[in-house]
Amino acid sequence: MVRGLFEQFKTEKLKALAVWLPMMSEDDLKRATAAADSFRDDRVYHGWDPERELAMLFGKALNLTGAAWDVYLLYPPVTWTADVPPQPAFWMHQLPSTTASEGTQLFNPGLFAQELLHRLRSESTLGDRDLALLLHVKGLLAVRNESGRYTLGDVAAAAQVRAK
Repeated sequence: MVRGLFEQFKTEKLKALAVWLPMMSEDDLKRATAAADSFRDDRVYHGWDPERELAMLFGKALNLTGAAWDVYLLYPPVTWTADVPPQPAFWMHQLPSTTASEGTQLFNPGLFAQELLHRLRSESTLGDRDLALLLHVKGLLAVRNESGRYTLGDVAAAAQVRAK
């Protein structure tokens, strides 16, 4: 789904942070790296979160009862300055009901793509600003980071979108 959006919307205004974490027994760095390698795009930063630290931070920001995974978030130009990620402008999920996430936010690919298109169009008057950080925190992606780990500061820097 995310790959399709990046193929459809070729704009540099669209950026992504894809964070992969071990949520299923078969999820590991090797599988995550293979998934990242199959989705190469200079607008996408891939990361591996083996301890689910970032996923827990996003879970907290989204008021979930656990780790945020299988979530799709849209951000306008944003600078991440706090210990907890900022609230997204729009988000959807594919989480089990035990996470206490709202059923109204269940992932619908068409609705998500429509929301992204709306935001790309409505923000286009802002000039050369990067528009959106599409954040896909999911259970099985991966890494260009050779160490297999990154710091919260690294992620915050990757998520930082500034006006030019």
